[in-house]
Amino acid sequence: MDCKFLDSYQADLDGSSIDVWYCRKRDPFVLGPSREVALATCSGCRLSDNTRPPSELAYEVERRNQELVALNAIVSAVNSSLDLSTVLNTGLDKAIEILQVDAGWVSLTSDDGLQLALHRGVSDEYARAISTLDGQEGIVALVAREQETTVVEDISPDSPTLPLAGAEGLRTVLATPLKAQGRLLGVMAVATRAARSYSADDIYFVSSAAAQLASAIEHALLFREQIDRVERERRLLDAVETVNRSLGTHSVPTTVVVEAARLMGTNKAALLAIKGDSLVAEEVHNLSAEFRRVFVLPLDESVSGRAIRDGAPAAVDNVEGAPLVDATVVAAGGYRAFLTAPLQSYKGTYGALSVFFERPRHFS
Repeated sequence: MDCKFLDSYQADLDGSSIDVWYCRKRDPFVLGPSREVALATCSGCRLSDNTRPPSELAYEVERRNQELVALNAIVSAVNSSLDLSTVLNTGLDKAIEILQVDAGWVSLTSDDGLQLALHRGVSDEYARAISTLDGQEGIVALVAREQETTVVEDISPDSPTLPLAGAEGLRTVLATPLKAQGRLLGVMAVATRAARSYSADDIYFVSSAAAQLASAIEHALLFREQIDRVERERRLLDAVETVNRSLGTHSVPTTVVVEAARLMGTNKAALLAIKGDSLVAEEVHNLSAEFRRVFVLPLDESVSGRAIRDGAPAAVDNVEGAPLVDATVVAAGGYRAFLTAPLQSYKGTYGALSVFFERPRHFS
């Protein structure tokens, strides 16, 4: 039997080049590491092979029905909650149970790339090693890049392809993207410690389960965003009331910088004032006297000055090498990222309000 739908591409996994075979007939998903394996496991082709005994075809159909029942169980389980942790744990546990594998983990996309969200059946050392994008082995990065389910079989302890998995004692890894409405939310991987061949039905099932899990993750994330937005608005109202209570006293500037830092979840803030053609630190919170002394910057040669000129907030995700960032001021302030916004009223522009963070971060 042959298949005119089989195709392949080359992928790089931790410096090793492998052939990835897939079937164009089924929303392409990966079938195996060789044409022979792909041909043997492509259930779509097997079902259309009229030379096969009826008993084999009946088994294929029964297997499909079992997968549909299992998939319905996953859909019901993950959609019964809007709590992200519950959704992830339920989805991964169901996938491990139905596929009868030894381990699994889920990594979710974040501002810094892929971050490990939970794991089953692997050591804490392995989990720590793959906890960030830099530590993720090639198969997870490949799946995130290609956004297609991928299988790696026959991983040896000294495997150059997946060295971390080999050292952990894993023999096979199957990873699939978690996508909702075309957006990558993460990657789910399952693994075994014994030799195992994944059929196209296995791969089709895990891909379908991942799609349902991704939809539930998206709903849970949206729900969390709504909760966070309500909480942020509540904190903002609290801050406004606190500032209003200080009106008419000498503590207004101090109250403003303290509340700004609290609202943004940091411990450093400054109230910057325009003095002629310069910007100075008039009030600071948890910033040194040296910072206040050296913060005398020309309006047109500072990020906050440009924000004042443009009448819009400005952010610096990482001060390292960023334009218009004074290294002396950064050293005195001990921060790695900051957000600044102009202070304007009907009387004109006073200056800017800045909050500082001790680590680089992405501002939404």
